[in-house]
Amino acid sequence: MDTNHGLAIAAANEPGIGLARTARLVCLGRPCVEPVWPAPGFDPLNGSREAGFLLRVVAAGLPGAPVAPLRVGSRRSSAPTTGRAAPPRDRLAALLGTRRSPIQVVGGIAKIDHHVLEVDSLQLEEDLAPLLDPFGTPSDEQIGAARARLRTALAGHSIFLPSVNTDWARAARFRIADAMARAARRLASE
Repeated sequence: MDTNHGLAIAAANEPGIGLARTARLVCLGRPCVEPVWPAPGFDPLNGSREAGFLLRVVAAGLPGAPVAPLRVGSRRSSAPTTGRAAPPRDRLAALLGTRRSPIQVVGGIAKIDHHVLEVDSLQLEEDLAPLLDPFGTPSDEQIGAARARLRTALAGHSIFLPSVNTDWARAARFRIADAMARAARRLASE
């Protein structure tokens, strides 16, 4: 038997190996999650601790969120083999069908790992960022990317988690709407 061929087939059929595949979280408009691999249905608004943890990190935007205010304390895992608590980040990986957690914590700041989870609101903010720097001169490529992303967001009446009425969601809605308005003004003046 050709073991290299067998390994290639296994890699193609195993989540997280082979082609880089990421889960996708839609926050602008009707929230939904597209998992990497067949995984239990994960509704971002299901009220679970994992969903709340993920959404609060996403709502913090590109700079990320300090971990302490997120109250990321663990609870008992449903895995009977360990008897230890699994952090919300590890449970998120299982729910999204990814090998790694979609959240990185570095220096006490939690951020979304865009290699594991694509988030439409973060992609929008990233594409608009060059236009929001008053001292920077965006390249033609950056202007084109921002214009395309802004056009799509405006056409879709993109509002960050419109059905979530918490302080952190309202702050994110305001920040994203403000960034879109400022970017649109800059594009109009170009």
